[in-house]
Amino acid sequence: MPKITFSHNFLWVNFRRNFTFLLGLCLSIFIFNLNSAAVFAVQTPTLSVSVDNAAVNVNGNQVINSVNGTTELPLNLTINTTNKTGYTATLNTETNETALVNSGSASGAKIDSITGSSSILNLPVNTWGFKTSNETNYNPIPSLATPTNIFQTTEKTNGNDVRGLNIGMKLSQNIESGSYDNKLIFSVVTNPYVGKAVMTEGLDFNNKLKALETATNKIEHFKKSTVAPAISINTVNIEDEESDYEIKLWLDPTDKTAYYYTEPEKVYLNMDSSKMFYPWADDERKIKNILEIDLSSFDTSQVTNMSYMFYGMSNLTTLNLSNFNTSKVMDMSYMFAYMLNLTALDLSNFDTSQVTNMNSMFAHMSNLMALNLSSFNTSKVTNMDYMFEQMLNITTLNLSNFDTANVTSMKGMFSYVSSLKTLDLSNFNTSKVTRMTSATCPTKNFVCVIALPTPIPTHIFLTPSTTANGMTPASTVTKPLRHCIITTIPYVTLLCSPSKLLRPYPKNVIIVSRFLPHKSILGR
Repeated sequence: MPKITFSHNFLWVNFRRNFTFLLGLCLSIFIFNLNSAAVFAVQTPTLSVSVDNAAVNVNGNQVINSVNGTTELPLNLTINTTNKTGYTATLNTETNETALVNSGSASGAKIDSITGSSSILNLPVNTWGFKTSNETNYNPIPSLATPTNIFQTTEKTNGNDVRGLNIGMKLSQNIESGSYDNKLIFSVVTNPYVGKAVMTEGLDFNNKLKALETATNKIEHFKKSTVAPAISINTVNIEDEESDYEIKLWLDPTDKTAYYYTEPEKVYLNMDSSKMFYPWADDERKIKNILEIDLSSFDTSQVTNMSYMFYGMSNLTTLNLSNFNTSKVMDMSYMFAYMLNLTALDLSNFDTSQVTNMNSMFAHMSNLMALNLSSFNTSKVTNMDYMFEQMLNITTLNLSNFDTANVTSMKGMFSYVSSLKTLDLSNFNTSKVTRMTSATCPTKNFVCVIALPTPIPTHIFLTPSTTANGMTPASTVTKPLRHCIITTIPYVTLLCSPSKLLRPYPKNVIIVSRFLPHKSILGR
């Protein structure tokens, strides 16, 4: 761990109200290598720091004779580090004395540190303080015993990181002549860093996992090994280039298990973890026989893309995602699509506050019986196309918490959800939707109980002798009735109209069509 310390001497010399303010710079570097023997491809972080205005002269008379009797001395620290967890910069005096001391004064004259936060104009006379460039008020000078963190980061700098600091003081006519000095110490140290095992990108992992399979050796299980593989075993590396540890992957044909091993208990999944277990590629369906996936050692806190992550894992019957941190995920499209044999899925821990794409997220999960989405935050989602398509066995779907204000596309959102009894969409805000929803009419007898956003636009034409919400019926009907709309809550009545009168489809209306054998709710 490199440590760089700057010492700045604040010195007033030969003083008869003439202050000469000098900055002296001392630099020391300490480098510590922690756990380097255990870390793969370890790199010692670099840290460099410089300061401008290394020698500043201040004329005391000019300060005293200024309008407010104040001065502000700007400093800039330039810091550059490759340390992955950034740096911390602290400030303190060399000793526990925080005043600028006149060493030649018989009375012990001092320019004291301020004792509380203050603007430059409100500083008490004959005091000094400091502030960072993003602060308004000045702070007390910290002593050796109580150093203050002035700058702190959590990741490596992108080039030079320039940080500003001001020293401020206020002087009066009654200050005793002489030389006043103290020393401020700026210390910059890299933050502690613990090496991480980071998985390669999802598609690269997928390709390497598939490559383990042969015509006679298929993968049925995926889990972490508690011991490193023997040297005689053929392994493949699946760590990212930024990983501090190797991650080895191999197939044990005796138990049909793909094992992975790394020294740390935790493996951080790649930011792009899309298609990790995706079985379809180039007309091959390798890894389609997987029955069990152990994800308990995965840390997903940095993942932004989970699209197609489990797509097509048709033989999985259980999937435990209780440890998944999805707080940074933006793309969940097709994440669980075509998981044909999954009957239960607990997503109660999912944080979807950053997700923008849920296209086909649950499409073709034909055996899923229930889906609790009460924890979902959909405020940033723009695409919900085919989100629940072909969920043939789901009987209830509570979307009352869905925020659809930013959704622009809902095409096929409920297509062929044929076992639903009710579907309440009265809370849907479809003001930005350009492609509207479609779904399967929920019941066999065509009594669809679907609540729509209100109000239904007034330009919708209804059948003769039928009125609702003050709408005027069409004067003539020239074609057989084929399309129906459903009124808003509390209405559940089917209102029918010739198809030609309903085009173009209004953005906030779901259209129901009587086409056998699939009774589809069709949209734009």
